[in-house]
Amino acid sequence: MVNVDPVYMEGVILNLVDNALKYGGERLSEIRIGYEQNRSHHIFSVTDNGGGIDQEEAEKVFQLFQRLETSSQIAGSGMGLATVKEIAKKHLGDVWVESVPGRGATFYLSISRDLESKDCISLEQKATIA
Repeated sequence: MVNVDPVYMEGVILNLVDNALKYGGERLSEIRIGYEQNRSHHIFSVTDNGGGIDQEEAEKVFQLFQRLETSSQIAGSGMGLATVKEIAKKHLGDVWVESVPGRGATFYLSISRDLESKDCISLEQKATIA
């Protein structure tokens, strides 16, 4: 069992899938959603075979209002992945991307296996994220 706020976790997964659809480019033909666990974390992944992200630019996508130059023609606020990162941190986890330009990207989301209900996002905390 994964102890998370289900509304926010659904939003996180939908955001990652939506980004794959929006930024995958003309090459995009596949999106895979995965799950695995290790001793300390549940790890979710969203993989696409689209255009990918230059590794030097990868950390920028998680900063608030930061968008890559290649995304200027695509609607968006630059808040989605920054919000995903904050939600991951509130669940004692992290989010990161591994990518090869021209070969797609995999976004990973880790959530602590040691979370108890009290560690999950409270209603008061939700207001600071949204």
